[in-house]
Amino acid sequence: MFVFDEGSIEIPKQWKDETINVLSSSSDGAAGFTLVINRDEMPWGMTFPEYVEQEVGKISESLTDFKEILKKDYELAGNPAQIIEYQWKSQQGPTHQFVVMTALKNKVLIFTASSPNKMSDNQKQQFQKIIQSFKLSSHLEQEGN
Repeated sequence: MFVFDEGSIEIPKQWKDETINVLSSSSDGAAGFTLVINRDEMPWGMTFPEYVEQEVGKISESLTDFKEILKKDYELAGNPAQIIEYQWKSQQGPTHQFVVMTALKNKVLIFTASSPNKMSDNQKQQFQKIIQSFKLSSHLEQEGN
């Protein structure tokens, strides 16, 4: 069963969840704060720290004027995680993001908080509070995530 905000559907067990959730603070369609939640599978034989290094490398190479601000170990819902904060220049102007990646069995759950401008310390704390509120679904807890 696949559960989403509006309901649920029955899908074959071998199918995987590749949804991307985009949440926005803007009600009028203007650029605002966003939180994107997506999932990825950890490559066979790769450790979580190796996965994070690989992904940060991809991010830094693909973004214009990438500048890493912070990278540290984190814990999310009792699971190992990493937080990476960085700035870069998009076509619309400066962008400030922080990413929290957490390992769930053989997959990685990725939270990306974005601002079209430099985030204040309070805004960063508010994003972290939202992400820290994450709770594992009961079926993942039962499987040992």
